[in-house]
Amino acid sequence: MKMQNAPINRDKMQSFLSFTVYCLLLTAYCLLLTGCASTFMTSGKIAVQQQDYEKAIADFKKEIETNPSNVDAYLWLGKAYGADKSYIEAADAFTKAQEIDSSVISKLEKDAYFSWAIYNNAGIELMNQEKLDPSRAAFESATAFLSACKPEESASTYTSLGFVYSKLDNDEKAKECYEKAITLDPKNPQSYLNLAKYYIGRSEYTDAISTLEKAMEWDSLNADITYFLGISYFENKENDKAKEAFKRTISLDPKKENAYFNLGAILIKQKKWSEAINIFEQLLGITPDDKESLIFLAGALSEAKQYKRVIDICTQVIDLVGGDKVEGEGFSDKDKRHLADAYIYRSGAYSRLGQHKKSKQDYKKVQELEK
Repeated sequence: MKMQNAPINRDKMQSFLSFTVYCLLLTAYCLLLTGCASTFMTSGKIAVQQQDYEKAIADFKKEIETNPSNVDAYLWLGKAYGADKSYIEAADAFTKAQEIDSSVISKLEKDAYFSWAIYNNAGIELMNQEKLDPSRAAFESATAFLSACKPEESASTYTSLGFVYSKLDNDEKAKECYEKAITLDPKNPQSYLNLAKYYIGRSEYTDAISTLEKAMEWDSLNADITYFLGISYFENKENDKAKEAFKRTISLDPKKENAYFNLGAILIKQKKWSEAINIFEQLLGITPDDKESLIFLAGALSEAKQYKRVIDICTQVIDLVGGDKVEGEGFSDKDKRHLADAYIYRSGAYSRLGQHKKSKQDYKKVQELEK
């Protein structure tokens, strides 16, 4: 079953840049940046002070067309874009200014919190657009300004950067970021969860368990934490603990399909047929046409000697896959496996009920699928 990645709360991040803060910051910048100004620069600065950001952006772009090496024009363009909540464009303008003159970072550091917020929000927007490498670059730029941030804000940047690294298959960098996030904000359960996923991906389940148990200390009602704790216990051969973790997950999030499936699989492994049947029936109440769950239910019903129900469930699977015709072509490998399992269980059920002709017909279809 696929593991779900933890969601990013974009609204929470953007709350750092309130309208009032923008106005104060931009006014401060008016005093910080000096020097001879062209008509476009002067007009743009006035437009920023008047909160006419569309005109300001247009003026600073005209200045850049006239004087492409004007670092201050890029800085002001970035500030105007930031005030207009166009974070990606603002970050691009700040980065362009640094490419022209690396010493300009000292000007950005004069209002480090504003610069961090621009890059951090740009990183979030790019990440949500699945533009992973630009997102990584934006978050890395944001880390240059963490001195102005609260620990939890700094941790959020590293958590996001770690997530991007994991999507880029750079697991070691991802781990490094998650560990930094935990150091900065040890009470944030999301950082522990992300680090645990790193361990799970490397089959280091003991480390995953200890990490998730720490996360539980800060958020015992998080269904994602209990779910991945269940996964880790199961892979670590601790089935009873896994079972309890999946039960807790279901109580916290009754729509968590994978938790039902994994719990049902454990119950089958433990030969607790009635409990397994109950769990798979609950799961099928959420996803009634899930063929894998239907097959597992058929297996549990067969062990419980409920043969008529086995026939009904297997017939449902056969109909879902493509009817009672089996030519061996046009089916995916997974569909063939589902069909074969359905015919095997149905053949056995027919045999137990004394319907040997039907049993032989189903077994023949299994043989045709295996050709």
